[in-house]
Amino acid sequence: MALSDQVGRLQNFRVLSPMGRTAAALRTLQKDGESKLNITQSHVSVVAGISRLQAHRALTIFKTLGIVSMSYGCIEIKDVRRLKDLETRM
Repeated sequence: MALSDQVGRLQNFRVLSPMGRTAAALRTLQKDGESKLNITQSHVSVVAGISRLQAHRALTIFKTLGIVSMSYGCIEIKDVRRLKDLETRM
């Protein structure tokens, strides 16, 4: 994704809820459709522009719904379609 596209998506983050912002951040950080992201929850929170606690809550909900799995320093996206849905609906 080109830098200009990423900046455009980041500007749209402001109107999303913390869950929507977290979903959008994960999709922004995803490179070439890879499912494993070597990132921390803190990194997600910075990209999303929310607190680490808000990112943690959203990621925990995503994990419960089977959208992501998490391990130390790694978030794996299991269901990109549902993540996109959350980004647009939240």
